[in-house]
Amino acid sequence: MDCVVEDSLQARVEAMKQRLRLPEEHIKDLLSISGGTDIVVIADDSSSMNMVADTEGLRTRWIELQETLRSLVTMLLVIEHVDGFWLKFLNDPSWYIVTSEQQLVDIYLAKPRARGKTPLKASLAPVMQGYGDIEKETLVLTDGQPTDCSFPELVELVRSKRSDVYLSFAMCTDQLDVVDAYNKLVDPIPGCDITDDYVTERAEAKLVGRDLTPYQWLVKLLLVKHDHYDKLDEHHNPP
Repeated sequence: MDCVVEDSLQARVEAMKQRLRLPEEHIKDLLSISGGTDIVVIADDSSSMNMVADTEGLRTRWIELQETLRSLVTMLLVIEHVDGFWLKFLNDPSWYIVTSEQQLVDIYLAKPRARGKTPLKASLAPVMQGYGDIEKETLVLTDGQPTDCSFPELVELVRSKRSDVYLSFAMCTDQLDVVDAYNKLVDPIPGCDITDDYVTERAEAKLVGRDLTPYQWLVKLLLVKHDHYDKLDEHHNPP
């Protein structure tokens, strides 16, 4: 019986590898969160997200965000994380539970454009203390500093988080001073990570001879507690 179960699990892993084009190690790490982990996404819907990010395709940050969330839904469905993820926009009081791509489409139909400021503190505060004994993987997709508190106050809020709350900031901006502030003050906090947007991370990976796929970038965002994913855009030094 044990052999049958093991063969069935390996068959699932192989199917997931093919669907997501990810190494087996990545798939097994993803499966480790498919049961007892809540996934929360804090998404920036401030007006500056309407800026064009891709000058060739004329895609805005707002459209890029939608594509990222769609990929996240797909990845979670493939690994059978049937609970999906919680989604909170900065300028929307609602908390959405997203378990399908169609739900995401419906949400975006009601939000054709981003508008508002960047009240990060108000959206992050309820997440920092978690609840029960359930781990929380929290993705914050933002293009700037908070407008409802100072940056040092945001840092103190993040420092106050529970140890089972993991926090990953994806910087949807080319403002180097903003990215630098997050890297210097938030990244060193245990259980936190700062990641550039996919285009920037992929370019950095290419410089060191690696090809970073969109799903690998999402894995890097999602699995903050696994330190080795922070090295996907670094040189591989042989032993």
